[in-house]
Amino acid sequence: MNERKIYCCVYLSDRSDKVDASRSPVEYQQFVRERPPTSDVGDDPSFFCATRLKGPVTWGICRHNVRNILRNHDEIHFVLCDKTNRPTWEYYYVGHGVVATTITHEEIFTKSEFRLFREYFNTLLEPRGKRFIHFEKLPLGMWHDDWVMRLSSVHRLGQLDLLVPKTPCGIREAKTKHLEGVEFLNSKVPLGSNYIVFDQHLSRFSLEKPLHLCTLDWRDRYRFASYWHRRDLREALFPSLRSNGEFTNASRQHVALKMSGECAYELKEAL
Repeated sequence: MNERKIYCCVYLSDRSDKVDASRSPVEYQQFVRERPPTSDVGDDPSFFCATRLKGPVTWGICRHNVRNILRNHDEIHFVLCDKTNRPTWEYYYVGHGVVATTITHEEIFTKSEFRLFREYFNTLLEPRGKRFIHFEKLPLGMWHDDWVMRLSSVHRLGQLDLLVPKTPCGIREAKTKHLEGVEFLNSKVPLGSNYIVFDQHLSRFSLEKPLHLCTLDWRDRYRFASYWHRRDLREALFPSLRSNGEFTNASRQHVALKMSGECAYELKEAL
């Protein structure tokens, strides 16, 4: 039997950024107006849409390397990094999702049991005849250039260069091409079952009152100052003395943390 995988993953929010959603679907315009503090700008994980449509939370765009290895009953613990008041970053534990099933982005449109997710914002495709075109409900400037990699089972962009022709649907096409509808998903691209659907009954998210974990101050260009509001959880998340005890690496990039069952239990109890 495969061991259950448990990860802690950080997603971002920056409500100081002005989003021009005037050409986006009406539903996304509503999201921009009412955007909750715990929501990513692309609603991935899909807290806003899941609440509005009374469906399960899904995760389908960020961290495809983690999504590709998840299976039923695995756990993801989500931590929000709120960059609204830069250079201070605030970290909140939002809750955990238990994987109910994993599907491809294509199955959202080919299987009727997943039709609700067609209304979610964290999708990357749209059917066009018998093929699929790259389409996102976000403003055009926020579309993902590496969309093929994010929905495939391939982990590196270089590997996809061998599978996706440069014209007319190259991965690095100018974003204006999306308007013309020329970027079709190539049949040679191996789709990953990496659109994650979380169990509505076993998952728990505290969107109104997430747990404040820590504050990072990046005023110094070369190093940061941090303050942990829950030092016991810092010790649980970062037990190794070799760790810097933070969610970022030296390049200020957030890394996914593989967690123990004991650490996951402490986080659940603290929320």
